[in-house]
Amino acid sequence: MIKSFKYFYILFALLVCNNAAARDASSFMNDWGVPAEFPMCQNSDTFNALIGPEREVCKGESATEGGEKSNSKCSVHGNYYVRGISMMVARIVNSHGAYFCPTVIGGDKKGGWEWGNISWNKPYTTRYYESPEINNSDCFWVCKSGYHGNECAQTSYDGCNFNQLKRENYDEAEKYSLANASQDIETDVAMFHAGVKDRCGRKSKSPFEHDVILVISDWLENGHGVYAQPFVVHPDYRGSRYSAGPGYIKAYEISEPILLCRSGYVSNNAGDSCVPLDSEACALEEARSTGTTCPTFTNDKFNDTTMEWYYADSCPNNYNYTGGFAFRCTDPDYGFKSATELFCIECPEDKRNGISEDGVCIKCETGQIFDSSVKGNCVTATALDKDRMRFGPHQSASTPLTQQCWTMADTDEYADCVFNTENRANRSLMEKYK
Repeated sequence: MIKSFKYFYILFALLVCNNAAARDASSFMNDWGVPAEFPMCQNSDTFNALIGPEREVCKGESATEGGEKSNSKCSVHGNYYVRGISMMVARIVNSHGAYFCPTVIGGDKKGGWEWGNISWNKPYTTRYYESPEINNSDCFWVCKSGYHGNECAQTSYDGCNFNQLKRENYDEAEKYSLANASQDIETDVAMFHAGVKDRCGRKSKSPFEHDVILVISDWLENGHGVYAQPFVVHPDYRGSRYSAGPGYIKAYEISEPILLCRSGYVSNNAGDSCVPLDSEACALEEARSTGTTCPTFTNDKFNDTTMEWYYADSCPNNYNYTGGFAFRCTDPDYGFKSATELFCIECPEDKRNGISEDGVCIKCETGQIFDSSVKGNCVTATALDKDRMRFGPHQSASTPLTQQCWTMADTDEYADCVFNTENRANRSLMEKYK
């Protein structure tokens, strides 16, 4: 009796370990709408979730077509018995978001019938693979609205992650192909349910494994977010149990899609797109990365210790419309040496010198004055006659002495008198010299 119990315990432990091989995401089932009991043995009905070079070919049972061991496009790493599909599958799941990587899922029929190897009670299994070339740059976090950053742990975010998420990003590169998927990564995949078995009405005594995983089912056109859904994946085979062809994968959703956004983006009011949390911060970050800044204001010329970015309404940007990002010297008494020499020099403002609207230090020629409101910034100075300079406009020696301009020692007060204005700061230099 004790010996029998020992064998039962060992068998039970092996079963538990096998089903727990993947990352357990069962504690987040409610957060993603995953039911405790889910439909099994269904046919594939959502091919929109597929990615990779073979996504138009390897769909459901069609993955078993093309027969020859050497040339089947849907074989995983050249294994005739395992046909697969590629999807963006969550490796890490929490309440607020998930971390997705390109993943190949294969249906393995070797657990059931093979010539010379009858293993009736072994399940038809679901296998998970990736290419050795896959790295962090191929994967990404996306979050429910209001959450940002790694692990979707932040509720605020400076800037934005504007790198666009597109299905097409995974279409061409060879490393995303089924043929290159040689590494078994089942232990890295997050699963809400793992290894749930059902014979699916087949006469075979070998059951079919069912896993419930989180996958990207659709992509936003603007590239700032995706829709994710819990999917059931399970293997099947074409033919009878005595003349079965290769195994393949069936995949279908079991819950409503959930909108997930890149860091720095949130759901719009309609709940069908991701928009910037801070439009200007996102636009600046994107402009700096993609080169859509004002001409000459390129990243390599920007010095973060002496300069600051700002939005310039008037500059033409690289998209040929008005408005774009430029930078200027942070210190208000400094400007760029020239329009092409973008480093900061001291540029104190006086009547002949100043800083232009685009941050360039301007030195006007003799006989000119600086005027920031005029294109080119330098205008010809108007000569004043001696009487005006002594007494003021429309005044003479008979004007009360206290009102004659020459008696005023303060420079600003003298200028106000000569130009007959109570507030020089609110008048342009052109007005003063009329």
